[in-house]
Amino acid sequence: MTSSSGYGQIDNLTVGYDGNRIISVSDAASNVSYAFSHDFKNYTNQSTEYTYDGNGNMTKDLNRGISSVTYNLLNLPSQLEIKSPVGEARNDYVYGTDGAKLRVVHNWNPSYSSSPVIGSGVTSSSLSRSETTDYTGNYVYVDNSLKRVLTENGYIEDNAYYYYVKDHLGSVRVTANSSGVSRQSLNYYPFGMQFGDASGSDIQPYKYVGKEYDGMHGLNLYDSQARLYDPALGRFMTMDPLSEKYYSWSTYGYCMNNPVRFIDSNGVITDVTDKNVGDIFDKKFNSSTIIPTERKYKGNFSAHVIDEYNLLNNNCTTVVVDALTEAGTTLFNTTRQIINRTTGDVFQVKVRERPVVPVFLRNYLNTSSITTNRLIYKTK
Repeated sequence: MTSSSGYGQIDNLTVGYDGNRIISVSDAASNVSYAFSHDFKNYTNQSTEYTYDGNGNMTKDLNRGISSVTYNLLNLPSQLEIKSPVGEARNDYVYGTDGAKLRVVHNWNPSYSSSPVIGSGVTSSSLSRSETTDYTGNYVYVDNSLKRVLTENGYIEDNAYYYYVKDHLGSVRVTANSSGVSRQSLNYYPFGMQFGDASGSDIQPYKYVGKEYDGMHGLNLYDSQARLYDPALGRFMTMDPLSEKYYSWSTYGYCMNNPVRFIDSNGVITDVTDKNVGDIFDKKFNSSTIIPTERKYKGNFSAHVIDEYNLLNNNCTTVVVDALTEAGTTLFNTTRQIINRTTGDVFQVKVRERPVVPVFLRNYLNTSSITTNRLIYKTK
């Protein structure tokens, strides 16, 4: 990408693969002078810059300076070490048995080297500073003090209310106080990387598609619940837990490579959300008023239960099609040719298809265009 104002290329990437796995990335664009920018960082040039464990989880990202990642039994990161020109740190993560994140401890060296040996481990004794963030429902604590209370439309901090202005994907574009004054303004590239023109970027961390962004020490990753997401590459760090449902797509890719039309609300399932369709499912399942009572989102008021249907599941394709049709879509309207066997005349007859196989539905959606003013973000 280039800027019309003459700043030159941001990124010009060449990606090396081993199957579906990225093993190297090189950037032909000049380095951005601001060390804490959100663009792709090319801290090293080696034949193998990314490594993985036996479960397909990324254990090293030398371009970013991540020297080690260890995972728990749920393939969620339990510890991550990063050593780069913008920081030397170790993050420790704690989860519930359902995979919900409960705590993150950031440990860092306040006197880090701006020219470290990339790939070398952190020195534990030098990590003299730390910050602990605890997540208890919609309450967020930092070092045992209440930091903010998350609400459905924003958050409360220091007895003040703040509100989000979101786009059709659910990405936070503006954070405003109760007087309507903007405290934070954000813009994004299609896969979620932030523009450099942000104001108040550090005011609050919930950004692209409403996900929490961790930019400390140059990490620059989104927490998508089931997986960590890299917006500079449009890739997850681990395989999709439901990869068998997306057999024709990379297990690391984001939203089937179409982040304008699709969203990934939890790092697992790609959703197609349309306001009219959403309203129909809300009515069908009374989902707008139901709060989960079990499993990962138990008691979370912002995780309204919507349909459990997924466009790639065999047992739900017709339900999704019927909802789309009821919402007024013309997606399935087509014509068929009928031949009079006696005269040989050919007639064009208008019909409405009703796909029953997931791949057929996906093909219809991939060739359709959904106007953005009707899109909404739905949490699962």
